[in-house]
Amino acid sequence: MKTSELRKLIRKTIKEAEDAAMKKSALGMAMYGKKAKMNEEAGEVNVFGYQTKHFDVCPGAQSLYKAIVDGEHGKQDKDLVIRVAKAHDTLFYLEKLAMDGKVKVTPELVDMAQNQADLIMSAAKEKMNLEKEHNYVQGHVDKIKDLMDGETVDEAKKKSDDEEGVADNTEFKLTLKHLLDKHVVKGGLKKVKKND
Repeated sequence: MKTSELRKLIRKTIKEAEDAAMKKSALGMAMYGKKAKMNEEAGEVNVFGYQTKHFDVCPGAQSLYKAIVDGEHGKQDKDLVIRVAKAHDTLFYLEKLAMDGKVKVTPELVDMAQNQADLIMSAAKEKMNLEKEHNYVQGHVDKIKDLMDGETVDEAKKKSDDEEGVADNTEFKLTLKHLLDKHVVKGGLKKVKKND
């Protein structure tokens, strides 16, 4: 499966999960007059209206995000928490695909997983002040790496680059901190301090 196809599949799966969660949430609220805790028996979490789909692979993420939603880790930016939960879902979905053998574990797949983990950890450290609580994240990337055909990521990358005739493997990295600082200000405007 090509990287672009994998990305499309991930986006489609997350979109389907969001749509299903919204329908279930509306039904649950209509039936009970309050937020229903859906899919808890399946290991999923309703994160401020976003219903996770792949948290079943990680009990640590389940308990942490239930605690965040319940306010046990102080007041958190709900939009940020939802985005981080979605990044978790993407990472866990990649892990499921790799574990089930539905995709070949390539350096690109490992890079995708590592990028999701880096985004999660950046937000956990810089915005949520919950870096230690997210210590399980890298283990999921390592699990995917371990499924690569006995090669290290660097060896597989070099082999892949040699096969494609790529001499330089330059990447553009955009940090979550940059994105959050630039785009997460409520109301769309940053406050500017006036000099007295």
